[in-house]
Amino acid sequence: DKSVQPWYGNRYAKTLVTAANLATRTIEYEGPLKDKDGKDVEVRVISASKEGDMTGKLGWKLDLVTPAGTAMGERMVVPNLFDGNRLLGISRIPNNSDPCNVGGNGWLMEIDPFTGGRIDSGIFGINGDGVIDNKDAVAGTGDNPSRYPSGKRTDGSLNPVVIIPGKNGNLIEGSNQDDKIEGVPTPVTGLGAKRVAWREILRDG
Repeated sequence: DKSVQPWYGNRYAKTLVTAANLATRTIEYEGPLKDKDGKDVEVRVISASKEGDMTGKLGWKLDLVTPAGTAMGERMVVPNLFDGNRLLGISRIPNNSDPCNVGGNGWLMEIDPFTGGRIDSGIFGINGDGVIDNKDAVAGTGDNPSRYPSGKRTDGSLNPVVIIPGKNGNLIEGSNQDDKIEGVPTPVTGLGAKRVAWREILRDG
C-alpha cells in the first residue's frame, strides 16, 4: 500500500522509545539536477540537524514522503550499510499498479547516522564530470544556500550494493530488479583505518 513508512535510527536505551524521544528530519527537496550532458538526474535533499537538537533524544526519524507530504509507499526493505562515518540506505517505491511484479523505483541515500541529518558536503557525484563539487549541489534561492543532495533516485528497485574503492574516490554500485547496474561516485570518508583494540605483550625477565 501507500502508507507512510519512516526511516529510524534509535540509540540503545533501557526505556520505551516513542516519537517524542526522536528528532524529526524531513525531505526538503526532490527534483532534477543537470548532469554534464544536460540530462536531468533526480535528487533528494534531507533537512540538516541543528546544534543541540539531539539533546535528550534517543534517536531520529525521517518520514519517507515527498516534500509536499504525498505518501508513495516508499519503504526501507534493504539492510542499511555503513560507508565509513556515513549511513547508506536504499529505499524502494513499489510498482503499485501490479504489486506482484518487479519494478518500481526508489532512492539511494547517505546521511549522518547519529543525527539522521543531511551531510553538508558533497557525497555524490551527480553530474558525471568526475569531480564532486558545487556543480553537484542543488542551487539555493534567496536566503537559502546551496545544498548537497542526500539521495539519488534509482531507475529501478535497487538491491543491496557494494562500495568499490578507487584512486580518486569510491563507487557505490549494485543491480536493480530489472537486472540493470546502477551506481554513483562518492568520496572516501575521513574515517580511515583506525586501531580498535590492542594487547600488551610482556617479556619474561
